[in-house]
Amino acid sequence: MKKILCFFLLFVLLCSSVGVQGATETEDSVSQRLHQIQELYEGKRYEDCIEMCEQVLVEAPYTKVYYCLGFSYYKLKQYDEAFEVFSSYLKENPLDENALYQGARFAALCGEREQCGIWLKRLVEMDDTEKQAISNDSAFDSVREEEWYQNLMEISVFIGGEQVEFDVPPLIYNDRTLLPMRAVLEAFGAVVSYDGETRTAKAEKDGMTIEIPIDSTIVTVNGTEQEIDVPAMIVEGRTLVPLRFVGEALDGIVHWDETNRVVNILFSVPDGQGNYESAVKEMNEKSTLYLVDGAWLEPYAMDVTEGMAILVFHDEQALELFHQLSAEDKGRYLNRVVYEQFAQVIGCNPVYTRVVWNNKMYYEGQFVYEKRGTPMELLYYSNGKLCNVIEQDKEMNDYKMAAVH
Repeated sequence: MKKILCFFLLFVLLCSSVGVQGATETEDSVSQRLHQIQELYEGKRYEDCIEMCEQVLVEAPYTKVYYCLGFSYYKLKQYDEAFEVFSSYLKENPLDENALYQGARFAALCGEREQCGIWLKRLVEMDDTEKQAISNDSAFDSVREEEWYQNLMEISVFIGGEQVEFDVPPLIYNDRTLLPMRAVLEAFGAVVSYDGETRTAKAEKDGMTIEIPIDSTIVTVNGTEQEIDVPAMIVEGRTLVPLRFVGEALDGIVHWDETNRVVNILFSVPDGQGNYESAVKEMNEKSTLYLVDGAWLEPYAMDVTEGMAILVFHDEQALELFHQLSAEDKGRYLNRVVYEQFAQVIGCNPVYTRVVWNNKMYYEGQFVYEKRGTPMELLYYSNGKLCNVIEQDKEMNDYKMAAVH
C-alpha cells in the first residue's frame, strides 16, 4: 500500500494552510471551521466533529471533510455511518483510489460484503499494487471466504492496461503461469481455434500463426518449431497455455509482480508517421492539462516533491492524432506541454505524466526537468487503464474529480 492510510494525517497536517491571502469572506469562514474540525478531531471530540463536518458539507462538498466525517464515525465504531459517508462521496467521485480503499474497509466492517467487493475490484483495476495491502489489512478478515475475494487475490492479468476475466483461474506450474487459452489470446486480438483430433490450439494475428499442442513442449511459430519450458494443458475442461511464451510471441512485453501476483502485458509504443506540426495545433485545441502538486492534497499518494501532469483529450480523434505520431514525437510533445506549464508545479521533480481519454490512461511517462530537452520515454496501454483525473483547489487545499470529456 502506498500512503492511503496516511490520508487523514495529511489532512490534519495541512489544514492550517487553508486560509490564504485573497480568500473571500465565505472561504475565510469555511477555513475557520476547517481549523475547528481539526481541533475537534485531535481532541477526540468526535460527536462535535461530526456535527461540524455535516454543517460544512451543506455548503460545499470538500473531499477532506468527507474523510474527516467518515473517520470520526470510525473512531466511534459506528461503521454503518462511516460506510454511508463514503458511499455518498463515491457516488460523486467513483474513481478516487483513497476513497475506494477506505470505503471498502468500512463496508467490510459493517457487513456490506457485496459493495466491499465492488469497490476493491475497481481499486485493483486502477492500481494492482494494492493487492498486498488488502491481504495484510485485518479490516478485510470478514470477507476473506467470499468467492469474489478469493478470485480477486488470484493471479490478476492485465493486457494493455485492461484486466482480463477468466472462468478458470490462472495456474502456476513449475514456476510458470498458465492462462485459459481463448480468453487470453482473444484479449491479444488473435483469432483462436482448436483442433480436437490433434489436440492443438492455434492463434492467428497480423500474419503470425502459433500452434500449441496440448501436453507438448514443442510449439510452432509461423512453421518453425520452438521448445518451451511448460506445455499447454487441459484443466477443468479449459485449455491453459503458457503466458510468457504466448505474450512474447505476439509481441507483448510481459511483467510479473510476484508480491501482488499480477501479470502485466504491454506493447511497444506505436511508432507512427503523423505530421508533428499539424497535429500539435489540433491536439492543443482538443485537450486540457491538469497539473497536480504533491505538496497539496491529492489522491495519488505522491511525495511532496513529486507532481503529476494529466493531459486529457476531449475526443477520440485527438487521441488518434497522438497515436499516429512517431514514438519520439509523442515524447517530445509531452515534454513540451508539461514544460510550458511547469510554473504551476515548480519544485516538483519528477512530474508523472499521463495521456487520458474517457477516464482511461493510454500513455504514461515522467517529465524530469534536467531531461526536458530529451523526448519522454513512455509506457503504452493499448486498451486503456482506468484512471482518476482531479482538479486541485490550492486555496482551500482540497481536490475534486475533474469534469473530463
